[in-house]
This record gives sequence, structure tokens and C-alpha cells, in this order.
Amino acid sequence: MAEVGDATYETWEQLHAQARYLPRYPQDDVVRWVLGGFTKTQRQKKSALDLGCGGGRHTILMAREGFNTKAIDRSPVGIAETKRRAKEEGLDVECINSNLTNLPYDDKSFDAVLCYGVICYLEQEELQAAIGEIYRILKSGGQTFIMTRSNKDFRVNYSRHLGGTTYRIIGSTADDYPAKGENGMLHSFLGQSDVHDLFCNFQDLRLDRRSLSFCGGTYINDDWLILAKR
Repeated sequence: MAEVGDATYETWEQLHAQARYLPRYPQDDVVRWVLGGFTKTQRQKKSALDLGCGGGRHTILMAREGFNTKAIDRSPVGIAETKRRAKEEGLDVECINSNLTNLPYDDKSFDAVLCYGVICYLEQEELQAAIGEIYRILKSGGQTFIMTRSNKDFRVNYSRHLGGTTYRIIGSTADDYPAKGENGMLHSFLGQSDVHDLFCNFQDLRLDRRSLSFCGGTYINDDWLILAKR
């Protein structure tokens, strides 16, 4: 399975060289979590981690809004872009290049951990390890907000099942296929019972679903929005 995972990481390095895979603007649901989940006074007193930060769009949001913010990603290209953006805005952000399954932080280090559109690119054992690490580094009462793919996502129909929650995306070369960059990548797709099992150690687990259709409903992107506390 490691060979498939390595191919996924190598593909992301190639994609991060393209501007379209380093968006600048944060997702609406992350903005709602940052601004609605914490008061201004709370944000100025709390530590936050952007886990799998990519180009840093959400890192910058959290730092702007007062969090003591750190960012981590396996991609050197993504970390370099996050550092560049933070410097451009005069923000003090510690950025580290590391994997997600053995985080270089002490237990109970963070009040908030964001992991947006990241763990779906891990095979099942890595996924379990990453969620365990999120739990480990959260302070008691701290919260995490996670977006990941559901098993209703259109990519499932263009993938080969490798076992458990793990698939390899075969994809399509059709002109209207919206996710060509992910062809060949590893992916984990989760059902509701999978989410409950993976987050069984967390408290106050809240699940929402977000669906977005492409090409007149031909392709439906389907995600879990997971909010949980330690």
C-alpha cells in the first residue's frame, strides 16, 4: 500500500506547481467555523493547527483572525507557498514539512485543529493514524473541523476498491470529467458508520454532508463535514 501512497504524494507535488491547486480564498464553511465557533477574544488566546495546509489559504485566515497559528504539510511546495503568503501579510506562522501520521507536536498542544480535504488522500491505516494524532495533539475541550470524502462521492464509481475504506482512483479522460488531476491517486471514502468508528474517542461528534454537482448533475461531489471535540 505504501507504493500507492507514495504515488499520491508525488502527484500532489506536481499539482502544487500549478496555481489552480494553490487557491488563495478560504472555503465558506471554514470561515463560518473560525468566526462562528470562536469569539474574537477566544481566538486571540487560542492555538490552532492547519493540518495539511497546502498553499496556506486557511492558515492565513486563522492567523489573520488572531489564532496562534501553525501549519504542516508533507508537500515542500505547499509549505514554501504558505511561508511566502504569511510573510507577504506580515503574519507569524510556524510552518513545518512533515507527514500527518507522526506529528512533531506534544500531546494536548492545540485548541483547534483544521484538516480540510486532506485525510481522504490517505489509505485506511494512515487515515486511522492521522485521526489518532489529531486526538493526541488536541487539548481537553479542543475541537477539530475536518472535511473528507463520503462513499457517495462520484469518484467511487471511477475507482478500484483495494480493501476497507481504501480505493485507487482510475478516473476518466472524458472532456467533462472534473477531477483528472486525481487519476491514479489513493483515496479513502467513508460511510457514516466509518466516521463514527474512526472518531469513537472524540466527544460531541457532529456530522453534516455537503454535495455539489458538476456538468448538469453528471458528477456529484459529496463530502463529510466533521466537527468533534476532545
